[in-house]
Amino acid sequence: MTNSYPVTNEILGRYVVFLLDGFTLQNAIKEKDAGILVGTIKGYLTAVNQHYRMSGFREPFDPKDDSDASKLLREQKKFEDEPAKRGPLTEKMIVEMCRQAKEDPLGFKAAVYEFTQLGSFGGFRQQEFAMDSKTQIKYYVKPNGDLVVRAFTVSNFLFYDKDGALVKKPLQYRQLIKKLGTLYDIQKNRMNGQVIKFERVLGHPNYCPVELALRILARAQVLGYVDPEDPLCVYRDAKGEIQFLTGTDVTQYFRDIMRTVTPNISDAI
Repeated sequence: MTNSYPVTNEILGRYVVFLLDGFTLQNAIKEKDAGILVGTIKGYLTAVNQHYRMSGFREPFDPKDDSDASKLLREQKKFEDEPAKRGPLTEKMIVEMCRQAKEDPLGFKAAVYEFTQLGSFGGFRQQEFAMDSKTQIKYYVKPNGDLVVRAFTVSNFLFYDKDGALVKKPLQYRQLIKKLGTLYDIQKNRMNGQVIKFERVLGHPNYCPVELALRILARAQVLGYVDPEDPLCVYRDAKGEIQFLTGTDVTQYFRDIMRTVTPNISDAI
């Protein structure tokens, strides 16, 4: 063991290349072209640092310095992150989703389209429009033990008239509604209870946040979800059963739509 930088730089650099080439600690090649991920390699190097520290030496690896190992890992991380980038849905995809949504206003496709298009205004995360399970409600647990539904509920959609007053029965008085407010119970930025408002888009009901929210609310009520804490991400499947949207199903549907509008696209989507 040594703290000579030229020595540790070369050894750790070679070690990182060895791991990036797909070798494990058991000296076995993983499946073809599948190297070890950067996060895993950093875990190995953390163990090296720990061994040095326990032996009374200075830690040789610093992910922020300009050593060969650090530079290799930073470049590899860029490569790993590239496939994870997500582009926006194309106009063709949105139009096709809108068309398919009309096939069954209570169905899966309508639910996905309406939350997707509404999300283009609100920038929703999965936790606002989907559950992990089709049949079970997921909750946040507050420090005081209170449960909060993960996903928008009936109480999270607020509707306002031209004077800014709440419309208590929006489906009965939809002609009075001028704005939609989305209430966020739990947020990463801790702005819990924030309400973000959206104006009507006149003349374009399929792309209007107010109309989209009213459709979501109407579907939930038809399917029996009428209480303030009932989730809105509900739909009726082909068997007539009531289900919740899940992130997995929505992602798969986006892929199906992409293949529909772009039939020659690669399978790697």
